[in-house]
Amino acid sequence: MNGTPLLTTHDLRREFGGVKALDGVSLSVAAGERRAIIGPNGAGKTTLFNILTGELDPTSGSVALAGEDVTRRAPHELARRGVARMYQRNELFEHWQANLDPVTREHKQRLAAIDQAEANIKAAGTIAHVMQEKAEAPMAFILFRGEYDKR
Repeated sequence: MNGTPLLTTHDLRREFGGVKALDGVSLSVAAGERRAIIGPNGAGKTTLFNILTGELDPTSGSVALAGEDVTRRAPHELARRGVARMYQRNELFEHWQANLDPVTREHKQRLAAIDQAEANIKAAGTIAHVMQEKAEAPMAFILFRGEYDKR
C-alpha cells in the first residue's frame, strides 16, 4: 500500500429534518483491513452505508475512494469502482434449507470421522493400527469432497 487509505470519510453528517442521523463521522480503512460498524437501532449504521454506496447524499462531509473524492456519486458509478451494497434476502434460499440440512449433518459427521481417524493414526503411530471401518469413511469423504470442490 502506498499510504493512501482505500476508503476515507471526513466529517460526514446527515440530517433528516431536525434529526441528526450522522454527526461528524470520520474514518479511514486501509486495503485489506476489516472494520465493523456497530451500534443500537437508530445509531446511523444504515445511513452511513447508504452514503458510502451512493444511495443517499450526505448533508455535509466527504467520502474518498483511493484518494479520489466520490461524494454524491451515483450507485452505478461506485459499483464500477467495486463499492456496492448487498441486501440480505433470506427468502431467496428458504426452499434450500430442507434440502441442505441432511447434507450439512452428513458433512459434519464425515469431518468428525476424518478427525477421529487422524487422531487414531497419530496415537497409534501407523495406519495399520486403525480399525478398517474408521479408515474407509474418511477416504470416501476425501474423494467426495474433491469432486464437490471442483463444482
